[in-house]
Amino acid sequence: MKEHPIFTTQISETLAGDSAGLDGAWLAWNFSKAITEANRMLEEASTQLSSGDTLTPFIHLMGAPNVFKRAEGLKVEDSKSWNECCEYFGWTTSKGLKNDLIDVFQSVFLKGDEARQLLLTEYHSRMSSSKTLEALAVIKILEAEHPKEDAYKADLLRLNKRLAAELDADLMEISAGVVSGTTAEEVYFKYEQGGFDEMGEGNLVSSVRETISKSRYETWTKKLSETHSMISDSSKWKACEGLYFEVRYNLENGCFSELATEADKKKLKETKEALSRFRGEHDLELQIKDADEEFSGSNLNRKEKQALINRITDLVGHGKKLGYSLDYSILDRVNGGKGGAQKKQKSNAKAPKPQPAAKPAKVAKKETEKAEPTVSSGAEDKKGSKMPL
Repeated sequence: MKEHPIFTTQISETLAGDSAGLDGAWLAWNFSKAITEANRMLEEASTQLSSGDTLTPFIHLMGAPNVFKRAEGLKVEDSKSWNECCEYFGWTTSKGLKNDLIDVFQSVFLKGDEARQLLLTEYHSRMSSSKTLEALAVIKILEAEHPKEDAYKADLLRLNKRLAAELDADLMEISAGVVSGTTAEEVYFKYEQGGFDEMGEGNLVSSVRETISKSRYETWTKKLSETHSMISDSSKWKACEGLYFEVRYNLENGCFSELATEADKKKLKETKEALSRFRGEHDLELQIKDADEEFSGSNLNRKEKQALINRITDLVGHGKKLGYSLDYSILDRVNGGKGGAQKKQKSNAKAPKPQPAAKPAKVAKKETEKAEPTVSSGAEDKKGSKMPL
């Protein structure tokens, strides 16, 4: 599971109306992916535990990333409202973290000095058996859990140097034809998946890393081209959005900044801008439709009706300002319903924020009939989120 931001705060801000549109959809997609990856690791550990092995799942979950610590960032205080928001706007939904499995592991695993002693014994056992890559996972846990222990830092440093030398030797043997049946890329993958991230800058290592990086980059830029070609067809924007998120995630976690061409940067930018518009139109259309239904079907008193007319006026005005191609006839209907008197009244509501709408109309109106107008515009990514592209 890759590093991810703490979602708790971001989701709370989104539900408070600080971000929606493409930003909200991107947040929901990342949150769902993080939940899925955490659950996958928990299920793998559960299978290991069912065989009577407690050490393997302990190292599996306590390693990088530490699933128990990551789980803290995946808690949502108002999960019901978040799920309703995702369903309302058509964002990616999440099934929820398997907290029952977390409870099981925390009740079974050793803690404190007992856990430390167990890990130390396992580390020395693996080192004495020359299982250096397997030993790396253990010393990394010890160093992370006990950051003030200089001995663990020193052990990790020595092991990294040893692994770098072993990797160089393995690659040299493949280059010289001494070893057959495997490739330099496969060896590199083995060390990478083992958590070794101090591979150095030797000629062979750098060459293999460059080959792998280019291969990964080409894979995702091909998908980027596929995504970019879809934005001209407005009927495919939802499928395009999902593919864009997948491409964006993998490029951000790869080497896009190093290898990206100006043409690829332009494709990514144009795709994002087009999707921001499609998503903004979609979200605003939902809110206008809900407001129309509420105006037509609810028994509102005069004050409530005027507040709703003000909200509709703001929604329509926002859509027209952004040039959205929507049906705005609702404004004529609601004003006509008041005999044209409302045309003389100015809305007392504040100008709508770009991209709030985190609490959708259907959700918000259950809580209050006097909620401020909410709109979605496809604004740029929220400051503080991990969205460098």
